[in-house]
Amino acid sequence: MTALVIERPDPNDRETIKDLIRVVLVDTWTKNGLGHLTHEIEEEIQMKWSFLEDDFNSKGLNRTFLIAKLNGRVVGTIEHGKANETIVACGDAYLSSLQEIGTVFIHPDFQGKGIGKALLAAMILLLKEKGEVKYCLDSGYKTAQKVWSHLLGTPKYILKDFWGPELDHFVWEVEIKH
Repeated sequence: MTALVIERPDPNDRETIKDLIRVVLVDTWTKNGLGHLTHEIEEEIQMKWSFLEDDFNSKGLNRTFLIAKLNGRVVGTIEHGKANETIVACGDAYLSSLQEIGTVFIHPDFQGKGIGKALLAAMILLLKEKGEVKYCLDSGYKTAQKVWSHLLGTPKYILKDFWGPELDHFVWEVEIKH
């Protein structure tokens, strides 16, 4: 892999990032047997786009995105911000106070090439620079849960049948190594 650059997004990247978010979410929902839930997919796309706009509007104070560019092409995203409603619903006040790492999206053509790991490492470094000692991360996608379990270990919470029978939701609390 040559010329991988991880950086803050420029407003000129906005539409490319939005396109990436759409492609990855449609692909992810389809791979997880949920491609027929077009309304729900569109809601999640709109929510992630609002996170991106929040980053641009707050200059990274509310939500902070990083993007991965490979040979100048946006191929991945990651962001952090306040814990989402599902994490808050765990009822763990400390966990809910942590920054959540989310919107870890890698274009399907570039998955499995270390781009997600590079984005995660860059985001952890950014959180460390901000004085954070832990972060949280959650996933309801079986395919992503396998990846995150491999990288982060056992989740702190498994919300059984959260999305329906056999569709659990995982929540991790992760210490930032200093």
